[in-house]
Amino acid sequence: MKYRVHKSKVDKSFDIITEDGGIASVYHNDYNLVTNYYEANLNEIDKDNYIWDELSNQRIYCHDWEEGATNEEIIQDALDYLNSSVDKWELDNTIFQDIFNDDI
Repeated sequence: MKYRVHKSKVDKSFDIITEDGGIASVYHNDYNLVTNYYEANLNEIDKDNYIWDELSNQRIYCHDWEEGATNEEIIQDALDYLNSSVDKWELDNTIFQDIFNDDI
């Protein structure tokens, strides 16, 4: 299954998006990195609206990371959470370009 990592151009935050619409967002809360995993997926939301407004009431799980956690570890954890049945993941930063339409 394909996934993409959408990195912020402003700070250390990034999003992990799977081709089936699963999404997790990672940000720094001034103490440590935190991952929010969302219940709804991108295929179920109104793409005409701002996606974070659509997802704001959908967070179902939050993970605080210890200092020293790597982006690779955080991404793999998100992928495992979003779809635990996938054996092989393929990075593809072209999926969901209609929502995340920045340069890849």
